[in-house]
Amino acid sequence: MLKKTPNFILLIFLMFFCFVNAQHFEIKYNVLFKDSKARYNYILDIKDSNSDFYLLKKNNFIPDSLSAQIHKINCVLKRNEKLFLYSNQKQFYLISPFKSIKSWDIVNNTITENNFQLGEAHTKYKDLFAKALYIKDIPLSDGPFIFKNLPGLIYKIDTPLYTITLSEIKKDDKTLINVEDTKHRKEVSEEKFIKFQKESKEKEDLLFGKLRKVMKEDANFEGFEAASFVDPLMLTL
Repeated sequence: MLKKTPNFILLIFLMFFCFVNAQHFEIKYNVLFKDSKARYNYILDIKDSNSDFYLLKKNNFIPDSLSAQIHKINCVLKRNEKLFLYSNQKQFYLISPFKSIKSWDIVNNTITENNFQLGEAHTKYKDLFAKALYIKDIPLSDGPFIFKNLPGLIYKIDTPLYTITLSEIKKDDKTLINVEDTKHRKEVSEEKFIKFQKESKEKEDLLFGKLRKVMKEDANFEGFEAASFVDPLMLTL
C-alpha cells in the first residue's frame, strides 16, 4: 500500500515544480510472485534520464551495515534510451545490452488509486503478457524492471508470473552505477547473461541443499535463502 505521510503528500505537491530542473527520485516497488507467494522489495533510483533498478534485500537477514553495499549486485540499468543488464562480481562486472520494450498498446481507460490518475497500457515480452498502470501526472518515462517507455511513471505491472506495485516515492540524489569503468567491464550477450544468472541460481540451490543436510534442526536456516544474491526477477527473463 502506498505510504501517505505528510512529507509524501508535500512531495507530490512539489514534484510538478521540480521536473523541469531535476528528476532525482528513489521509488520503491513491491514484487509478489504468484506461484510461491514470495514477496520482495526493489528500488528504482532515477537521475534525469538514467536509472538503476535493483533488489533491496530479502526479509531482514542482511544486517543494515552490509545491505547498502550489496543492494546493487544485479540491476537493470537505463542509460538515456538504452537498457542494460548488470551484475557485480567483485573483481569485474558483467553488462549486457537489453532490447527494451518499445511497443505499448495504450488503453482508453483511466483508474483512480491513491489519488493518482492512472492510465492503462498492455505489452508482451516474449510470450509474457503484461498490463501496466502509469501515473499520468508524473511525466517520467521510467518504471520497474524491464518496463519503461510509457508517458508517465509506471505505478503497477501485472503479469501471469508476478505483480509489481509502487509503494513509496521520495526525492533523492543517489549516485548511479558507473558503466564507463571499462577496466573491470565484461560485456556479454543477453543470452549469456541470462544463462549466467540461471547457473548462479543452480549453484545456490545446490549449496542450500547441502546446508539443509547439515542443519536439519536449525530453525533459522530460512535466513540463508533470504540472503540469496540472485535476483528472482532476472530468472524470469
